Amino acid sequence: MDRQVLVGRAALAEQLQLWADVVSWMKHAIQTGDSELTIEERSLLSIGYKRLVAEKRLAWKRVCELETQTSACGGTERLRQAIVFYKEQLEQDVESVCREVLELIGKHVLSTVHAAFAERVGRAMEQASRFKERGFDSLESDLKQQMSGFPFDVEEKMGENLVFYLKMLGDYSRFIAELRSDEDEAARERISMQALCAYYVSWELSKLCLRPSHPGRLGIALNYSMFCQSIMQQPDKACRIAEAAFDDALADLDDTGKELYGESSIIMQVLKENLKLWSQDG
Repeated sequence: MDRQVLVGRAALAEQLQLWADVVSWMKHAIQTGDSELTIEERSLLSIGYKRLVAEKRLAWKRVCELETQTSACGGTERLRQAIVFYKEQLEQDVESVCREVLELIGKHVLSTVHAAFAERVGRAMEQASRFKERGFDSLESDLKQQMSGFPFDVEEKMGENLVFYLKMLGDYSRFIAELRSDEDEAARERISMQALCAYYVSWELSKLCLRPSHPGRLGIALNYSMFCQSIMQQPDKACRIAEAAFDDALADLDDTGKELYGESSIIMQVLKENLKLWSQDG
């Protein structure tokens, strides 16, 4: 089927809020060719998966809350069995969607933007799990060394796309890490290392390619700092990333175009609120 037909169906499915259909049509569209996604196609891909996985993550968080409540206050055996069933089912559903995104971006989408860059990032993510015993700081140091010789003098449009897709890789790896319990610590650390790899490279690339007030740069700062806070459990690092992004953007905001000003301001407000919350927790 023609790619434009598939994208057209995905666009209509978005209007109807049929997120599974949006994802299905965009997946087929991507697999029909090897050309770079347009802004419309990128947006459909992103929002389709974002909304689809958000529903399942929200349901999973609710069932986890119910599990905690029933453990503390008691509950019928029938209820406990139902909770276990839905928790396991939702975990499988969330991970399945996330793995689909990771494969689609990693094997199909990223290479259409910059093939050599995609290959290097792919190798780095595959190797990330070997740093499990050495820790997050060791992985960041290695990534900095690996990427130091790479020509990052890409144009802004290409840089924005790379930052966007790398952020997606980090986000959906983080979502899988959230599912992992303390009993599954090894698996949690492996996928967390892959998330760190994607976030770190996206963040460093954004600082080279995008203005401080660009929504893409602020967006990766927001999600990377949230990852440091919730998964890495490094609140100081999370605050450093968020504060640097906020301060740099504030100094640059007056020169931001009208079309980006609103989006940038919203992200900056969330960064500010997170900084306040994390500082109180500390």
